Amino acid sequence: MRNFSYGKHAHEEFSIGVTCRGRQDFFSNGAFHKSQTGNVIFFSPEQVHDGHAGGRKEMEYEMLYIPQPTMMGLMQTIGSVSADQARLKESSFRDVVLQQQVIGFARSMNLDQPLSSLEEERLLLGIAHSVIRLGGGAFIDKAVYGRTDKLLEQAKEFHSLQPKPKARY
Repeated sequence: MRNFSYGKHAHEEFSIGVTCRGRQDFFSNGAFHKSQTGNVIFFSPEQVHDGHAGGRKEMEYEMLYIPQPTMMGLMQTIGSVSADQARLKESSFRDVVLQQQVIGFARSMNLDQPLSSLEEERLLLGIAHSVIRLGGGAFIDKAVYGRTDKLLEQAKEFHSLQPKPKARY
């Protein structure tokens, strides 16, 4: 994309993306940002921003829109995080882990085979983990993020009830 421009707007969701090629310029949090290739772009819900391709060059980006209740629920499942800590101070920054998580999730949504709810939750938990880490929250010290996944427990129960195959000689 070269000739695109978004006027000032905001989203109800957490908007987390990556500039994949070129540069994306935008105004947010009282400052002008130039998101270079590889940078993460992060907008909290209701955070006003605009955007356009920078440097008169082609640019591409991937963006996820994660509902606020979903994101806060995931973060509070695995850590102790306030709403303020979930609103990262920077709108454009380098973080290879979050970059890979966002790109991986965005690309998995374009596959022929849709993600299972378990796969989707695992990917979202990774992103939530990164936001807690970047926002200065604390992690809950419990195995498997402090909870047992219902689908996993159902699968274990189903497997344990299956007849054992008889050995053939």
